[in-house]
Amino acid sequence: MYCKLGITSDARRVFDEMSLRNAVSWTAMVSVYAKAECMDAAREVFESSKERNSITWSAMIAGHVQNGEHEEAMMLYARMDKEAIMPSNLTITSVLRACACLAALEPGKQLHAQILKFGFGLGGSIGSALSTMYSKCGNLEDGMVVFRRMPDRDVIAWNSIISGFSQNGCGNGALELFEEMKLEGTAPDHITFINVLCACSHMGLVDRGWIYFRSMTKEYGLTPRLDHYACMVDILSRAGLLVEAKEFIESITIDHGTCLWRIVLGACRSLRDFLMLEHMQVNG
Repeated sequence: MYCKLGITSDARRVFDEMSLRNAVSWTAMVSVYAKAECMDAAREVFESSKERNSITWSAMIAGHVQNGEHEEAMMLYARMDKEAIMPSNLTITSVLRACACLAALEPGKQLHAQILKFGFGLGGSIGSALSTMYSKCGNLEDGMVVFRRMPDRDVIAWNSIISGFSQNGCGNGALELFEEMKLEGTAPDHITFINVLCACSHMGLVDRGWIYFRSMTKEYGLTPRLDHYACMVDILSRAGLLVEAKEFIESITIDHGTCLWRIVLGACRSLRDFLMLEHMQVNG
């Protein structure tokens, strides 16, 4: 992986000049390398550290996850557990994210048991990460149980469960949760609307998609981003409304390159609308 050495050189020089190093300085150096995508260097510092505490382990595990090294994160957590080092909220959250990315349900369940054993609550990041893990593994039932037991459900928690339902083909459930979210007074954000519009696309709900898309600005003051425009183009294209999709793209003022047109072209091929396909290819 490419290492942004320029970012780390000053920190390493200060670290090397220290006459006394403690767990804080070792942890800081691990974090610097991990954030700079220098995981080989982060591992070298971690393994050579003479003072490792729970925070040091957490920083290294989080670094693995941030850099897409999910299996390494899980293996390191197994080492941490074997050495009987108490994990922190960050440790648990990071490993749950690794499990989610790998769709590793059994390790995720084992971690859930440890959450209960160690007395971690389901508030904040742990509850959201646990719910996401179950959803990403296709276990919506347990994901929903965790979600319902969370003491305080913020927009991140709602996004996690709505995304889980949407991505697992349960669009109606996703939209029902979205309506419940609004009734509870939690304001949706940009991510919420991506999940909701994706659900509308997969279910062919054109009118409802338009309602949600327009409500972003009218009701919540959110400016649509490229992902939201792409969702609307996908909704129209899947429904066979290729002319409407074309006109919608032409009305968009933000720079979108060719990505939105590619959605329509793909739909032309899928729907075998060769006249529209030829028209778009001729007109560029």
